[in-house]
Amino acid sequence: MRRAVIVDFDDSFTFNIKEILVSMDIDCELINWKDLNAEVVSSFDAFVFGPGPGHPDEYQSIYDFINSILERKKFYFGVCLGHQLLWSSKGRNVVQVSPVHGESLSISTKASFLESICKEERIDVQFYNSLKVQSSLTDLENNYLVEDDLYLLASLESHFCTYQFHPESIGSSCPEALFRPLRDFLYN
Repeated sequence: MRRAVIVDFDDSFTFNIKEILVSMDIDCELINWKDLNAEVVSSFDAFVFGPGPGHPDEYQSIYDFINSILERKKFYFGVCLGHQLLWSSKGRNVVQVSPVHGESLSISTKASFLESICKEERIDVQFYNSLKVQSSLTDLENNYLVEDDLYLLASLESHFCTYQFHPESIGSSCPEALFRPLRDFLYN
């Protein structure tokens, strides 16, 4: 059976993520980000990098770990800080924006990969952040969710799925659908 590890950045939302994954019958274990090592890479098939405080630059010590996951075709799933870490490790800029904490936003699933995983045309998603990943011209070509042509809010490819928002939060309307790419990787 394939397994996932949830990387905890000392954020209480991490436990909400674990609760959702367990309810979806995903075999998962929680590990603090400071305890990541080569043995962890070989022991799990998917890695959920959860939310947490600070800027991704404060966690540069795990960029090599992230790259080893991607090189080995393991699945990377990122939420908020996890989203920023993946894209920062790929050379994207993460910039300061006006803080948005505990605000729900209705977004369209049309014209992005979300259309294939959510049945509704619009979903509510909850934000808790003051940083965002700057978008690039290739984001729309890749069917990613981009806000105002400036910021990358969600991305999906064969070996990763990331969200700037919190799919595990009570303000997000379809958490299981948003975690479906992780489940599909593990069980297909």
